[in-house]
This record gives sequence, structure tokens and C-alpha cells, in this order.
Amino acid sequence: MKESKHRLRQNIKSYWQELDKQTRLVMENNLYQQVFTDEVFSQAKTLAITLSMAGEINTQPIIEEAWRQGKQVVIPKTLPKRRMAFAPFEKDDDLLESAFGVMEPRSTANFVDKENIDLIIVPGLMFADNGQRLGFGGGYYDRFLADFPGQTLSLAFPKMHVEAPLWEVGPYDIPVQKLVVAK
Repeated sequence: MKESKHRLRQNIKSYWQELDKQTRLVMENNLYQQVFTDEVFSQAKTLAITLSMAGEINTQPIIEEAWRQGKQVVIPKTLPKRRMAFAPFEKDDDLLESAFGVMEPRSTANFVDKENIDLIIVPGLMFADNGQRLGFGGGYYDRFLADFPGQTLSLAFPKMHVEAPLWEVGPYDIPVQKLVVAK
């Protein structure tokens, strides 16, 4: 029997609260090393990524490494009807907090066409070996990924990784192509 998505989300949030800082930092550093040496990341010219919040894997080191390598970094902006688009992001850009507590671009101008994004690091709470992910419940990424032609990758700590989905996978749930799990 599949577990409820709500219960799984609560379990992962509890896991984050109980995770000690040192263990989290060690696992994050392991993830960064795996990502930075991954061919998909190395070859990407434009990287789409969220600005992480508390209780999520810290994305700032990935953003800084992408800038160091001369990549364009784009971040999501939520739009009406559970849609989103990605806008270029630079260090001193003016951001605002979305209704979900995520920092996003203030402007709705100069979005990057999805065909011009090489790699999206897709956030989530739990991931299965087949690429299925349990997200935060809005469906924004699934809608965006439905016709996304580029590469997708997600990051997970061991307790966020399962062999097969423990949740009911819906017809519109889009799996990620690659999962990087901390060792």
C-alpha cells in the first residue's frame, strides 16, 4: 500500500529538523563533489536551480561554482495557474519572497526559453531509483518539465532516496533523468 504524500512530506521535514548540522554539511559537500565532476553539469552552459530555503540542500555552493565556470544561472519565478519560468540570476539581483517562502526574481521580464536551459537541478523531498520524485505539492516543476528538452538532475540525502516510489505516482508526474545521492 502506498503511503500518503502528506505523511511522507512530514517525515522528511522531521528528518531535516533532527539532522545535525555536521552530518548535513558532510553530505552536502559529498553531493557538491559528485555534481561538480558530473559530465552533465560540466557541459551545461545554462543551469536552472532554486535558491534553497531552510530544510533543503543548500544550493548556493552550486550556484557559485556555476558562476565560477562561466555558466548562466537561472532561477524560477512562479506564475499564475501553477506555471513557472526561469530568469537570469546574478549575485546582486533584486529578489522577492514568493507565497511559498522561496526567493525569486522580482521582474517578469527577460525569461529564458526552456530550449536554452541545458540542465535543471530539480528540487524535491523524496526520490526513487526510476527518477520519480515527491515534490512540495504544487506541480510547478511537473508542468514545466512536461516538454522540457534538456537534462534534469536531483540531489538527495540517503533517507530521501528509495528504490521504488512509496507514494502514488500520478499521470502528470515527470521523473528526473539523474539522481545524485550523498554517500
